[in-house]
Amino acid sequence: MTFTPTVEQVRASELFDLREPMKIIAGAGTGKTATLKYIADEHPDLRGQYVAFNRALVDEAKAKFPDSVSCRTSHSLAYGAIGWKYKDRLGAERKRARDLVRALDARSFIARHGNYSAHLDDWQVVNVVMGTVARYCQSADRDIGEQHIPVVAPLDPDHDKATWAQFQAVILPMASRVWRELQDPNGGTYRFTHDHYMKIWEQSEPYIDGDYLLIDEAQDVNPVLESVLFQQADRMQMVAVGDPNQTLYEWRNCVNSMERMDTPHVGYLTQSFRFGQRIADYANQFLSMLSSDLRLVGLPGRESVVEPLAKPDAILTRTNATAVARLLSLREEGNFAHLVGGGEDVIRFCSAAMDLKQGRKTTHPELMGFDSWSDVIEYVNDEEDGADLKLLVDLTQRYGPLTIKQAIQQMPVEEDADLVLSTLHKSKGRQWPKVQLAGDFSLDDDTPASELRILYVACTRAEYVLDPGMLLHNPQLMAVGEAA
Repeated sequence: MTFTPTVEQVRASELFDLREPMKIIAGAGTGKTATLKYIADEHPDLRGQYVAFNRALVDEAKAKFPDSVSCRTSHSLAYGAIGWKYKDRLGAERKRARDLVRALDARSFIARHGNYSAHLDDWQVVNVVMGTVARYCQSADRDIGEQHIPVVAPLDPDHDKATWAQFQAVILPMASRVWRELQDPNGGTYRFTHDHYMKIWEQSEPYIDGDYLLIDEAQDVNPVLESVLFQQADRMQMVAVGDPNQTLYEWRNCVNSMERMDTPHVGYLTQSFRFGQRIADYANQFLSMLSSDLRLVGLPGRESVVEPLAKPDAILTRTNATAVARLLSLREEGNFAHLVGGGEDVIRFCSAAMDLKQGRKTTHPELMGFDSWSDVIEYVNDEEDGADLKLLVDLTQRYGPLTIKQAIQQMPVEEDADLVLSTLHKSKGRQWPKVQLAGDFSLDDDTPASELRILYVACTRAEYVLDPGMLLHNPQLMAVGEAA
């Protein structure tokens, strides 16, 4: 099939011809991959490197791009440069907790926080140490510091600075020891992962071969990857591609490289090939609230509507707890849904809850500071800091952790399911003909930008019919809903 570029795609290629750093702001469903392929096809004499964190994006790019472009994940690049030196350490057996306790000479940690006490056994302290190293490896920092220590409920660095300082003094020296050992190809005390060689590569003055670098999904880039990519800026043309309005992973410490790159040229892709004008109009309201320059244009000839749905193809939720609650309620009604991503986070939470219920401690980061499940319940009901846990705790109380685990593990594959359930974050990059938003999305005068971006992404997953759920009658959005 002959490819006919849009005016915007031609303009992007013309900007690329200037051979200077550039951004391509690509709205939802606007043919981002097709545009990059067009640019590569128009410049066969140049060697390009396409890089993305997501394996699915890379596989899609490999199937479409010409031979002049190498398509790799960030970890694949890191492995080829330096990770192969550690191949004998990858995939090693997990170390037993008591061996790690002995290696680090770890001790238990006991502290008071308000009306609650935090008691971490020695092996739980080791787990925090390893978590600290993991967070450091996802950062662009030169050294391990307090910012890398994961928060352990009910300890709170904002409300009890003295206790948190004591905790730092315990964790940071051990984390530094672990990192020194991990950098030794002949070491073996601690389990080595792909993120470890990624960080080692980032600190080694990395070199990426090629004339230009395509950075996909640049609005959600791991800081360690951003550091690697920005180190190439003086030797190859940088092309950052993505949509700043779809930044979703701030809670994972990802950064918006689109905004952090100072480029002389910016191209825009506004013509969506996913949905018609009605859904585009609905999405544009959120872009307006975000004060974005971007506005989407619907696909000519595609009829799309914004209206209630009786039988959606996919239901999107704001939280894991809502997604699982809907999975269970649908199951009770005889409808078997598939949960995108498999619900592994919830399964791990339920396993940790079962441990606490049975009198065992856990290494789950949200629950390791508690001695019992009753302590967790009391904490989420009484403490403001426990509000983010309350939905999952209440769900676990209502159905029981074993029932929840079994429902997730026994759900059908997506192709055989009656419908699809997905959290907003797991729906990124996906689309369905008819999409309904669950009741845990909200909008008011004080809705922060992070939530507006979530709403923008959610409503642009639909191709033909969007059911905004509770938002359908929101005064700020009713005009478009009624017009549709």
